[in-house]
Amino acid sequence: MADEESSSRPPRLEEGPFNRILGATEHNWCRAVESGTGITVLGLLFCRSVNVGVFQCALDAVLARHPRLLSQLVWIEPDKPAFQVNANATVAIQELAHGDDDPEDWLLQTIESEMNSNPWTDRDAPVPVFFARLHRLGEKSLFVIRVHTAACDRAAAAVIMSEFLHRLRGDDEQEGKDGDGVEELVSIEDAIPRGQANKPFWAHGVDLLGYSLGSLRHALLPFDNVEEPRRTELVRASLSLEHTKSLTKRCVLEKTNLFGALVAAGLRATTIYKQLGNRSEHFAIIGLVDCRNHIDSLSRSTAGFYHSAILNTHHVNQDTGFWDLSRRCSDSFSNAIKNRKHFTDMGDINYLMFQALQHPNLTPSGTLRTSLMVVFQDVIADESEEETKHTLGLEDYVGCASVHGVGPSLALFDSIRDGCLHCNVVYPAPLHSREQIRKVVDDMMEILKSQHES
Repeated sequence: MADEESSSRPPRLEEGPFNRILGATEHNWCRAVESGTGITVLGLLFCRSVNVGVFQCALDAVLARHPRLLSQLVWIEPDKPAFQVNANATVAIQELAHGDDDPEDWLLQTIESEMNSNPWTDRDAPVPVFFARLHRLGEKSLFVIRVHTAACDRAAAAVIMSEFLHRLRGDDEQEGKDGDGVEELVSIEDAIPRGQANKPFWAHGVDLLGYSLGSLRHALLPFDNVEEPRRTELVRASLSLEHTKSLTKRCVLEKTNLFGALVAAGLRATTIYKQLGNRSEHFAIIGLVDCRNHIDSLSRSTAGFYHSAILNTHHVNQDTGFWDLSRRCSDSFSNAIKNRKHFTDMGDINYLMFQALQHPNLTPSGTLRTSLMVVFQDVIADESEEETKHTLGLEDYVGCASVHGVGPSLALFDSIRDGCLHCNVVYPAPLHSREQIRKVVDDMMEILKSQHES
């Protein structure tokens, strides 16, 4: 009887320098990940067979600098999650062989499989926030990390990739480049400068009412299948070096930016798909801000979740001018940041996400869709030297996160590689089909290219 009572008790949070209860935003991401949104995956494809020991040594060195990634997620009460780092914690790379897979689709299929593998639905036992696998197909090696978004956002994943590649090359110069290697592992709420997130109580009520009423008129892409269980799928697209250069120059001339251009292209492609003509609809866009850029106490390389969401609604039809729309998107987003909405509205956005999870019937057709599209404010600029990639045999890489729980119809993960714009677009299937999203994304790219031609 005593053993049964002991086993039924929730785990106790142990004392330790990196152990703490999760903040409100991190807690919200735990709920989102349980629903299927927020499983972050980074895959590095090498054109040669690499010994797992080489990867393990590089990974151990990187994780030593980022103790948050060595955490376990522990539920110390039914709805009270915590990060806990055990003494001598490590992450062992699991090796998997693929004998019959199609080499052409192998990278895409493996990344999708990893995004749909969710170990964080069990609250009864501690679960690591970070997993690593080495997939092999013939002479190719695909190294994949899968991590809980509450412990590692997109910006942190980009840092992990950069440090990992430097370690593989045997370069120790990254050590101590950004800080002294000891991270401040506070939650985003505790990192915000005093007074920056203040908003009167009545203002919270007004804004929540506005967000809630506004969501009732938000349009989305048509749904293909609302009944079957969902998974996350991925489509990829890119612009040439010439088109990318031309686009960025035009953005400067038109007094907008790449964020505004990507959002405008997504909105225009949606109006084309829906054949709106001159009939306008309201579309909700979530812009994600890396708050490390606005919080002096946080290093740019700190692992954790330090993004904030800004929700804007745009009234658009098929005849809306591209550059006018791009300016509208970028200006509304930058004005929200100037008014500190990335801090003041953080709790409101978290609450709306929580309500969608608690009451799916409040979302269109009970699908948990909360916006048309999610786009990051800052593009990830790949600064890895071409010589480094060639030496290591790095052929390709993909970074993205799952969205088949609560979230948008599509989320865009953009990067600049060798001067070219690359976009990884994830979406919930079969709610949306691959053909549908492929059509929208292809139209987005054509719209961006056409600005070069004009």
